[in-house]
Amino acid sequence: MVQQPSARDPAFVSASSRFASWALRALVRRARARAVQRPRLETPARARDRALGHASYWGFALCLLLTVIALLGVLAVHGHGAWLAWVKIGSGIVLIVEGLLLARDVRGARRLLLWRLQARGPDQSTTEQLSRTLLRRAVAPALGAIGTAWVGLGLLFAALGAAKLF
Repeated sequence: MVQQPSARDPAFVSASSRFASWALRALVRRARARAVQRPRLETPARARDRALGHASYWGFALCLLLTVIALLGVLAVHGHGAWLAWVKIGSGIVLIVEGLLLARDVRGARRLLLWRLQARGPDQSTTEQLSRTLLRRAVAPALGAIGTAWVGLGLLFAALGAAKLF
């Protein structure tokens, strides 16, 4: 009668660890083979483009903050001060401007924003996985959709602020 190896058998443990090590090395080799060269976005040559990249980056960060504030319900605050209405109008204008900048891709604002985000990112490797490449290619159209949403949110902010003034 043939005896089945048990998990306590040293020969079985050794064989299973060797198989696991071999499988892990094979997976790493396959992942490295599927890695593609990651294109680095070059620094824009013109100062105007660099300035637009920095402005779109900081505008993007501000609009993210304003979006979080809107989602937390600041739009529902009903103050009677004129300053609150002007803050809502100013926030709406910022959202509209940044939203139009991204939605219309004015002077390559999406590419410049991605350049700025990539320059600040910690990952400086030269290769990336295929899934990350596909995700990176989907970011620019997603920024256009976010820009369109910000135009709508900015119009809402501005309309609520104007309604308090008039």
